[in-house]
Amino acid sequence: MYMQIRIFALNDLPIFIHVRIGQDPLSTCEKKHKEALQLPATPLRLIPSCKRDGRFEEIQCLPVSSECWCVDESGKEIIGTRTTGYLRCPSAGLEISYVFFYFL
Repeated sequence: MYMQIRIFALNDLPIFIHVRIGQDPLSTCEKKHKEALQLPATPLRLIPSCKRDGRFEEIQCLPVSSECWCVDESGKEIIGTRTTGYLRCPSAGLEISYVFFYFL
């Protein structure tokens, strides 16, 4: 649910301010990322990667196994995409051949 407030500047150009009301400001990906960081640090802990706008990155990886896979818009793994090698995600036409990991 959004509320739109319209304010006019001195030169009559409209400025729009969008405010979320009654909703958590975090996206699903951001919530899952935050929840994962609160779990005990184990080699199999998956910390979802999110885009700047809060959506899931199309490619998710598990550093301990060097496995990566494609996910849909809701963050669910696309069956048949898990690999330790070259990966191309059908949803976005993305492809990677090398994966670099960092540990938190």
